[in-house]
Formats: sequence, structure tokens, C-alpha cells
Amino acid sequence: MGKSRKNERGHTIKTFNLLNLGAGVQSTVLALMACRGELELHPDHIMFSDTGNESKATYKHIEFLSGEFEKADIPFTIVKTPGIYEDLMSVMDEGVREDSKLSDLRNKVGNPPLFIKYHSKVKEIEVLGGRKYNPNILLRTCTSYYKVDPIYKELRKVLGMGYRERYQRNWECNKMLGISADEVYRVKESKHKWENNVYPLIDIGFTRNDCYNWLIKNGYSIPPKSSCVICPFKSDRDFARIKEEEPDEFEKACKLDDALREKTLPGTSNGIVYLHRSGKPLRDVEFKTKEDSLDMFINECEGYCGI
Repeated sequence: MGKSRKNERGHTIKTFNLLNLGAGVQSTVLALMACRGELELHPDHIMFSDTGNESKATYKHIEFLSGEFEKADIPFTIVKTPGIYEDLMSVMDEGVREDSKLSDLRNKVGNPPLFIKYHSKVKEIEVLGGRKYNPNILLRTCTSYYKVDPIYKELRKVLGMGYRERYQRNWECNKMLGISADEVYRVKESKHKWENNVYPLIDIGFTRNDCYNWLIKNGYSIPPKSSCVICPFKSDRDFARIKEEEPDEFEKACKLDDALREKTLPGTSNGIVYLHRSGKPLRDVEFKTKEDSLDMFINECEGYCGI
């Protein structure tokens, strides 16, 4: 498993290459390139963190990729995490105090980047003549809670590490992320000394369009954009696709959206909360699918969602 090298003190350091699969276009291309031996860096393991709220199309795509990984003899793990949809519904069903804060959600649920219209701001706008008011975005913790942390826990198991054992004693990990050359603004260094974030698609100059072309050229289907069905970062085009192709999943998202206003999440009693950035109930939104260029995933820099 992995290769070894000597550090400056002469200690043996083992290296491990982990490919984080988001199951969207870019990370799919990255993974399939690895299967075909087209990457300079070969993954020792591929992991996908399942929030329990991916679209049916994504789960079908994961099933296909699993077969490709098996053919290429690359270990693949689907890391099961607490269901984000169920967690949110459960927290709201518990009820909250008037003085509750977003921090009260910690260890209970990872908060999505929901949109909120604060009561004070709405009242101010009404007084000034009804100007349009764009909702604010709440603090996002869902990626860390449902994607990043579960992968790290699974990585410890794969590396055979004991409780609280320090990675940097004898391991370093190259984390391969599917961010493309046209998304360099999402690149960042790891906060861990034992881990290096690497971006093979950027290294070979591949943009998202190059990834599309590579898939078509090699006879692969185009996967859907990877994100939770209830993700507020979804574009109108993605919401419209779910509504048309997976109406039962869209209805679940609408029920959660309704519950956000019928009940209360900690820290949101001072405003009205929505899943959609328009500040309207999801089931009432007329999705703009022709010229929907706003990509909210520019705010996601972990390299786990939307790739």
C-alpha cells in the first residue's frame, strides 16, 4: 500500500494516494483516467462519501464506476454518512428554544447553506417602498460534516491507524481532487501537515469542457452534477432536471423546504428560511433553465461537491 521515502531526519515515511470521488463530471474523468493508466499519480484507494441524499442518477452512475474500479483493481469504498435530509427533519421535529443559535446544531446535523430573509431587513425594505431583497446565506457546515470528516475517519481505518495516532509520524497522503483548470479559485492547501492536496486535471490543463470532450471521445456517458437533492447551491437547471426526472425526490426537497418555515432550525427564528436563492417556496419557483449561469459551487472549496 503506497510507496515509502525518507524524510530529512532519515525516518521512513509511507505515502498513500487517495482519490476523492464526487461523482460529477470532473472527478469521474479523473477516476476513469486512473483506471486507464493515464495519470502520473495512481490512486491507492478511491472513496465516495454518501450523504444519503444524492440523486437516483448519481447512484446509478456510482454503480457503473464501481464496476470500472473493480476491473482496474483499484479499491473503492462508499463511505456511508448520517442522512442529511433525515437529520434536518429530526432536528426540526425536536423543536428549539427562542434563544437557540446555529452552533446548537453542532454534533446533530451539518447545516446546508440555506437562504434566510431576516425579519428586520424585510420590515426595513417594506418601509422603504418594497425594494427587492435578496436573502442572505447561512453558515455552511454540511460539507465538513457529511463529506470531509467521514472520509478522514475511513482513511484512518484503511491506513490501520489507532485512536488519536498522529498521521505525520509515518504517513503522508496525496489527496487527489477533481477540480479542473477553469476552477483554480477552488484550489487550496490542506490544513494538515501530513496531507497534500493535488489537482491532476489542473496539472494537465484540463477544463470542464475538456472533461466533457474526453468522456464523449472515449464512449462514456455524461454524469449529472454531483450534489445533494436538497442542496441550496443547485442551479435552476439542476432543480428542473430533478423535478422532471425524479419527481418523488423533488417532492421530498419541497417538503423539507416547507418544513423550514413551518418549524424552526436553531438560529433561524429571526428570519424566514428557504432552500432556493430566490427566497420563494421551492414548489413555487419557475426555474430558469436557458440562461442559468450562476454557479453557487464557487463557494465550495473542499473539492467534494459539484465536481
